[in-house]
Amino acid sequence: MQTTKQPYEFLVRWNATGGLSGAHAQFRYVTLGEDGTPIGEFIGAAEPVAVAEAAGFPLADILSSLQITALAERDTARSERDALAKRLAELTSPEA
Repeated sequence: MQTTKQPYEFLVRWNATGGLSGAHAQFRYVTLGEDGTPIGEFIGAAEPVAVAEAAGFPLADILSSLQITALAERDTARSERDALAKRLAELTSPEA
C-alpha cells in the first residue's frame, strides 16, 4: 500500500470591500493498493500559504515569488497580531 500527496486546491478569498482576505492551499491524499488500484482518498485541511509551500505545494506554478512572500508574511503578521491581542486581553483582564 502506498499513499501519495498531490496538490489539490489553492483558495483565495476577498472581503466585502474587495480587499484580499486570505489564501490557503489543500493537498489530496490518494492511497493505492499493492497492484496500483485506488483504495481511497481524502482532501487534507486548508493550510496557510507559507505552510503549504513548505510542504511542497507548487505555488510557483500560479504566483510570483513576490506574491508568495507577501501572502506568507501576511499570514505571519496576522498570527503574531492575534497572539499579542490574546496576551493583552489576559494581562488586562479583571481576573489578572
